[in-house]
Amino acid sequence: MRSTFGLGLTYLRRNEARSAEAVFKRIVNLESAFEVRHKHMFNEFGMQLRRNGLFAQAIEYYARAIQLTGSDENLFFNLARAAFESGRLREAREQADKALALNPGLGEARKLLAAVDKAVEDKKIVL
Repeated sequence: MRSTFGLGLTYLRRNEARSAEAVFKRIVNLESAFEVRHKHMFNEFGMQLRRNGLFAQAIEYYARAIQLTGSDENLFFNLARAAFESGRLREAREQADKALALNPGLGEARKLLAAVDKAVEDKKIVL
């Protein structure tokens, strides 16, 4: 599992999005990848997906990780961040709220909620 994650991260770092996406698809369908003991690896992979502009894949990845591992404020926050960066403001707010419910001291989630509020105000939309 570690080598598969490593391969995906290598592709992302080399800006080989198509190859990384193939690895992503393989990992996201493996339940064994989403065990609690692999949490740090899928968190890092999700962040790399987001950083490479693969927002839909990052969102799917985090949602699957949450589904299989239960509650984790960092996964909810990272899911919120990917949703925000892809323009899915309602989802970003919902996921940031979940992160804060688990860890009220998560300052980054509070900052993200402020950014969501500003984006909503700037775009004059109602969530």
